Amino acid sequence: MTAALAGLADQARELALDLPEENRERARILSQIPGKSEQQLQMLIRGLRARKNSGAGVREGIYVYEGRHVYRVHRDPAGGMQAQWLGGNGWVDRPGAVASLEENRVRRAPLEDVIAFGFRDGRCGCCGERLDTVESMSAGIDPGCARRWFGVTPGRLRTVALRELGA
Repeated sequence: MTAALAGLADQARELALDLPEENRERARILSQIPGKSEQQLQMLIRGLRARKNSGAGVREGIYVYEGRHVYRVHRDPAGGMQAQWLGGNGWVDRPGAVASLEENRVRRAPLEDVIAFGFRDGRCGCCGERLDTVESMSAGIDPGCARRWFGVTPGRLRTVALRELGA
């Protein structure tokens, strides 16, 4: 193995080790590095860098852009970040949205923004379902989603919703 090839293998190994331990691809990538050619290692490194840089500043959560566009960001099966947009018919995959959220420095939405969206749109800003129970309509968000995405108890949710309504 030449010095250049060894250097590329080390780079690829470091980038693969940056993947989360639970990522299924991590072990496979690490096991295949020794048999790869220089060109294959360069392609692998480019792919690992792109994965590492996509959504580096974006975490899982709910994002509200310009007060009206709601995005849900979560980990995809490969360990990268995926964004979905809440459209008229529910959640729609938006390739490239994670990079766009990062580029525009959109911050994760505070609970108040998601509640305001729910009151305005009549849908939960987390799951996209219609607010059709007394509890969800009075809170502007599905209580299960408030607990899952924001860790909010029903008592605190009521307080935040009342403050958002100006009561």
